[in-house]
Amino acid sequence: MVLIDDQAVCLVCGASPPSGGDPAEQEKFHSHSHPHTHPHTHAHEPGEHTHAHAHEHGEHTHEHVHEAKAEPDDITKLRVLLPYWIEHNEEHAASFQRWATKARELGRQAVAERIEVAVAQMETCNEALAAALEML
Repeated sequence: MVLIDDQAVCLVCGASPPSGGDPAEQEKFHSHSHPHTHPHTHAHEPGEHTHAHAHEHGEHTHEHVHEAKAEPDDITKLRVLLPYWIEHNEEHAASFQRWATKARELGRQAVAERIEVAVAQMETCNEALAAALEML
């Protein structure tokens, strides 16, 4: 969560808790509590709803309430989300590179090379996201 115009906003999905509360309580309101986050594409309608996301560690849900009037405009969300996505991709690229090194140490050169292709693609993706951020 970050503050935008004194309103807590989720970095993952842009959701905002009801305004006028203790920041610690607002943090409890909405969480993506897995060891790492993933961008999730989903629409937000006013009212309570649940998101189910499958990851390699199993199925789990996120429940939270959205108040349409409390959400920042979409440009503000992009200004928050783009740097987050870039950092998130950098973390994945570093992990990919570590596994490419391990694959090479295990004698799996072709596997290492394919993983390194993914690292390069993450860098290209981040260049595009950074360019989009510059345009805002």
